[in-house]
Amino acid sequence: MHGPHPKDRTLFAETAAAKLRGAAADLRWLLGRGYALPGALALVGNRFQLAKRQRQCLLRGVCAPDLAEAVRRATVDASAVRGAALLIDGHNVLITVETALARGVLVRGDDGFLRDLAERHGSYRKSARTEEALLLLRDALAALGPAAVHCYLDRPLPLSGLLARRVREVVPAAEVDVVPSPDGAIAARLKEDATAVCATSDSGILRRAEAVFDLAAHIVRARIADAWTIAL
Repeated sequence: MHGPHPKDRTLFAETAAAKLRGAAADLRWLLGRGYALPGALALVGNRFQLAKRQRQCLLRGVCAPDLAEAVRRATVDASAVRGAALLIDGHNVLITVETALARGVLVRGDDGFLRDLAERHGSYRKSARTEEALLLLRDALAALGPAAVHCYLDRPLPLSGLLARRVREVVPAAEVDVVPSPDGAIAARLKEDATAVCATSDSGILRRAEAVFDLAAHIVRARIADAWTIAL
């Protein structure tokens, strides 16, 4: 599901915001003191009687303060992309942009990165909004002006080969590879070029790279003014 869940208007309404912010503050406190995420999330979710989607929002949006600060220090603005090698976690960026186009819920994480609640990362299918998302990606890359673009798609996800072919057609500036793990492929590329800029909201990559850029958020801010974004 890219668009909003039928209960999202209630789960993320203004009347629920105070409870969510309180739960986020408690989770942040626990993570900052070394508590493991699964146990901390279960504890907080039970205490505040959160629904599954609300817990997913906390999972995507909250992290330990030191980790959030480390990512923020590594985050670069659009000007740093010009002339650099840009490594794109393809499904990660596309799903977030497609969710924004469908007016699904997006959460601004503690580390500043935008993430979706689409719950489709393990079963991605091309949607009616994929083509629009690819056109937005193409336009964004043309304006950003990276020296090289490497886009990695997740081979285990359905129809990744067909999506790769379409990305090559719509975004000819991108070198597209279908790989067992974009995380691993980007890590390998960073060993070759530590100055490359990573475009993803995947926390594992964000904590590893020296320069990270929120490409999905850049597109959403510029082209999807009515995207549904919440912050905790």
